[in-house]
Amino acid sequence: MREKLAGFILVLIFSCNAFGEDVAQPWGLSPLLTIPEGAVGILYLGGFYKKTYKPGVHIIWGWPFIQGILVNVRPQIDIIENIPCGTKDGLTITFPRVAVYNQLREKDVMNIVSNFGENYDHYLITEPTIQAITELCTTMTAQEVYIDNFPTINDYLYHHLIEEQEKSESNLRINKVVVSKPELPENIRRNYEVIVEEKSRLAAASQQQLRRLKEAETEQLERKRRAELEKLIADIENEKKLAEEKNEMEREKIRVAVRVHKLIEDGEANSRVTRQQGEVDAYVLKTQGEAKAEATMREAEANKELITPLYVQLKQAEAFWQNDNAKLIYFGEQIPKSVYPGFIDGKEIREGIKDM
Repeated sequence: MREKLAGFILVLIFSCNAFGEDVAQPWGLSPLLTIPEGAVGILYLGGFYKKTYKPGVHIIWGWPFIQGILVNVRPQIDIIENIPCGTKDGLTITFPRVAVYNQLREKDVMNIVSNFGENYDHYLITEPTIQAITELCTTMTAQEVYIDNFPTINDYLYHHLIEEQEKSESNLRINKVVVSKPELPENIRRNYEVIVEEKSRLAAASQQQLRRLKEAETEQLERKRRAELEKLIADIENEKKLAEEKNEMEREKIRVAVRVHKLIEDGEANSRVTRQQGEVDAYVLKTQGEAKAEATMREAEANKELITPLYVQLKQAEAFWQNDNAKLIYFGEQIPKSVYPGFIDGKEIREGIKDM
C-alpha cells in the first residue's frame, strides 16, 4: 500500500504543470503548480484574477477549474520593428528596429495584468513608441531625423515612455531605449552618404588643422615657458649679483667708515698734538718775548744811562769824519774851538769821560 502511494505522489510531482510565458494555460493532469525563478504565477477563476504565486511548487485546490498565467519579472527587451513615418519635407522613412529595455516588478504584477491584460507591453510600450516616432517625424525634416537630431531620439523616446507610465500609473520601469538608424530611399540615402562623407572629410581636415594649430600653440607655449624659465634664471642671477654687489657695497661702506673713523681719530690726535704743540710754541714765544722784552727794557735802561749829550756829540763827530764828502768852512774872526759847530771841546770831553 505504501509503495503504491509513493509511486502516485511521484507521478503527480513529475507531471506538474509549468506555465508558458505570457500565455494562460488550463491545468493539465496535475494539481501541482511549478513557478520558476524570475516569474510570478497568477491564477484566475471565471475570468477574475484571484491570486499571485511566487517561485516554487504549489498545490492548487480547485483543479481543474482554475486557470493561470506566468508573468516574467526579469529585465526584458521589447523589440518594435519597421516603424514607418513621414517627415516634414514629405519623405517617408522607416525605423527598422526600436529596442525598449523594461522590467515589471513583482509587486506591480497584479495591478498591470488586471488593468492592461496579459499583453500589457503592447499597450504600455509598443503603441506609445510608434505614436511618439510618428509625431516626432512630422516636426523634423529627413535631414534632421537622419543626421542632425538622430542622437537625441533615444533620450526623447526614453523620457516619453516614462511619462506614459506615469500617466497610466502602471509603475512599469523603463531602463533605456535604443533606436536603429532609419532607412531612407536609395537615391536619398546616397545623397546623405555623400554629405556625410564630405562632412567627414571636412571634419578630418578641420581636425588636422586643429592638431597643427594645437601643435603650434604647444610649441609656442613651450618657447614661452623656456623664455620665462630663462628670464626667471636671469632674474635670479641678477638678484644674486645685485645682492653680492650690495653686500660688497656694505662691506666697502664699513671699510670706509673704519678708515674715516681712523682718520677722524688720527685727525683729532693730530689736532691735539698740533694744539699742544701750538700751546708749547706759544708758551715758548711768550717766554722768549717776555725775556726779549725784559732784555730790551734792561738794554733800554742801560742805554738810557749810556746815551749822554757827550756820547751823542761823539757819535756825530765820528759820523762827520767818516763822511768823505764833508767839507769844513770857517767864518769869523778866529778859528773855532771845535771843527763842527755844537761840539764840545776837549776839556769837556775829558771831564765827561772822568764822570763816566
